[in-house]
Amino acid sequence: MKLPWKRKGESDDAWTGMGEDYPKGRDVGDEHRLSFFILRLLAVLLGLSFSGNIFQTAYNYWCIEKTQYLPLILKLEGNTDQVIAVRAASVTGDVGAMMAEGNAREYVRRRQQVLPDARAPIGGRLGYPAYYAAVAWLRARSSKEVFDQVTAERPRIEAAIEQHVTRSVEVVSASLRGTNYYQVDFRVTDMQNNQPIAGTGQTLYHAYLRYDWNRPVITREDVEKSDLANFFGWTVTMYAVQQEPPNRPAGAATGGAVE
Repeated sequence: MKLPWKRKGESDDAWTGMGEDYPKGRDVGDEHRLSFFILRLLAVLLGLSFSGNIFQTAYNYWCIEKTQYLPLILKLEGNTDQVIAVRAASVTGDVGAMMAEGNAREYVRRRQQVLPDARAPIGGRLGYPAYYAAVAWLRARSSKEVFDQVTAERPRIEAAIEQHVTRSVEVVSASLRGTNYYQVDFRVTDMQNNQPIAGTGQTLYHAYLRYDWNRPVITREDVEKSDLANFFGWTVTMYAVQQEPPNRPAGAATGGAVE
C-alpha cells in the first residue's frame, strides 16, 4: 500500500525504519514523520472548523439584523378538535381595546410613581436605575412633545429621590372618553423615610391621555429587553393631570406629574 505521507522515491521500508532484516529494523532518523503529518492534518482540520464557526456566527448575526419581529396572540377557538390557531395580533376590536386600556393604566402608573432608588453607576456616570428604567419605558411610548414633559420633571423627581421620598400609585379606574382618548383615575401615597406623608392617599386624581397606534420600529435591543419593546406602536400624544376636587385653575392641569 502506498503511504501518502512518504517522500517521493522513498521506499516503504526506509520510511518505516524497518529494513529487510525486520524484526530487527534499522534507525534511519524518520521515526517522527508520521506524527508530524498527523499534527499538520489536525491543524488544517482545526482551522477549517474555526473558519466554519466564524462564518456561521456572521451569518446568524446578519439574519438576526434582518429579521422582522411579528407579535402573535395565541387564540383558542373551541375544544372540539383541540386545534390552536396562531394569528397575527391586531389592534382593532376587543384585542385593541384591551391593549389600549392596559397600556393607559400602566402608563399613568409609571408616569406618576416614584420608586425607592439610590445613585449607582450607569453608563460611566451616577444615576438612578429604577427611575431611569421608568423613563426609558415612557420614552418608548411617548411622542416627542409628551416626553419633553417627562424630561422637564426630571430635576424635581431626582430631588425627591435624594430626600428619600417615594410615591405609590393606585389606579382606581380607566374609561374610554372618546376615540383614542382615556381617563384614568388614581390615588397616590407619598412616603418619606418609610413614613406616610400626611394628607396623601385620599385625594383622587384624573389623568387624561390621547394615544395613536404608530408604526413600531423594533430593534434587537428592544427584543432582548422585552419590557421596553413597544411592539404595536402605542404612543401617547397628549397627557394631562387634574386633581379632584379641583383646587387650582383649569389651565394648570396641563402638566404631567402630580405636584
